Amino acid sequence: MNLEKRRMSPEQQMHNHVRGTSMLTIIGAAVSAGRGLCFLGSMAMGVAISCAADGAPQPGLEGGWEVLACRNGDRLKGHLLERTGKRIVFQSERFGKITVAASEATVVPAGRGLGEPDRGAATVQPPPLSGDGASSGPRATAAPARQRRGLLGAWKGRLAFSTELVSDSKDRTATSVDLRLQRKGTVDDVQVNARYNFNEAAGTTTSDVVILGGSWRRDLSRRIFPQYRPTAEWNRAAFTNHMPSDYLLSQQEVGAGVTALNGEGAQLRLGGSENLFDVWNLTEADSSHTSMMVNSVFLEAEWKIPWRFTVTERGVWYNRYPFDDADAGWENYADINKKLTDTMDITIRHEIRRNNPNERVQDYSRLRLLFGLDF
Repeated sequence: MNLEKRRMSPEQQMHNHVRGTSMLTIIGAAVSAGRGLCFLGSMAMGVAISCAADGAPQPGLEGGWEVLACRNGDRLKGHLLERTGKRIVFQSERFGKITVAASEATVVPAGRGLGEPDRGAATVQPPPLSGDGASSGPRATAAPARQRRGLLGAWKGRLAFSTELVSDSKDRTATSVDLRLQRKGTVDDVQVNARYNFNEAAGTTTSDVVILGGSWRRDLSRRIFPQYRPTAEWNRAAFTNHMPSDYLLSQQEVGAGVTALNGEGAQLRLGGSENLFDVWNLTEADSSHTSMMVNSVFLEAEWKIPWRFTVTERGVWYNRYPFDDADAGWENYADINKKLTDTMDITIRHEIRRNNPNERVQDYSRLRLLFGLDF
């Protein structure tokens, strides 16, 4: 009974065979259609990527980028972010966002050759090259100064000299050499000075002086500062009552002051100090030593004026006893400096000293024209 129920008629078997064949056909068609869609999708994606690649800037071709053309010959690819009359902000492909002065570079638009200027900005031509291939523009002038300053770190230096040779009724020779090192920090100002003066007239030495000095000043606030100034002077041609009186002077000045002006163009400082003078007589007849304490007031000023001129002055007034004019002495030091280039300058210097607290120390008045080299 059961076997008879499970046995199908020939018509039912034919119907089932046809239905199975139709299902396999539908599945096969679906698989084929899916493969076709995947193939078409791959082709469409390839075409889109190819079109996008053709339209994007190629790293090897400058025609697809804006170009920042600098005075020194550098060329940077990227795109312009901002341009004003004073500066250009440029997004470099390699270095990121950079800012340069508008006078130092120009932007060449995309698709334009480097030989075609950007009409929207002033054309900046690279400076001419010298015979050794180095640039001869302003950057080349400042480069030696920067290189030399790198050797001294934060210190800046100046070497100045003056010489005079005169031959008339009497032969005269005058030579001055001045070396200065200076380091300015946020609150500290340190200087080291060395000077040599030599004068000769008719074969007789009238001046042979070596001076070593320095100064340290620290700004405790915007107005108040202490300072320390040591000085050593070796005079090998001094005379007292027409007799040789060579000496060695040591002066230690310790004081404090107030900054009255502290601007870019003008600085003015006032203060008072206590001075320790030590003098050693270096002649064979007299090798005595004297020491004394003297108070003083000082004034320091600096003005920067147009055409790269700087005027510097320092005056000191001594008084051994308060309100005792008989023992008063003073000295003044003034410079008028003119910068010729970043490394060359000329200076007119006037120095005067009168009534030094120690009578062995000689008075003087000097006017010099010095030629200097900054480094």
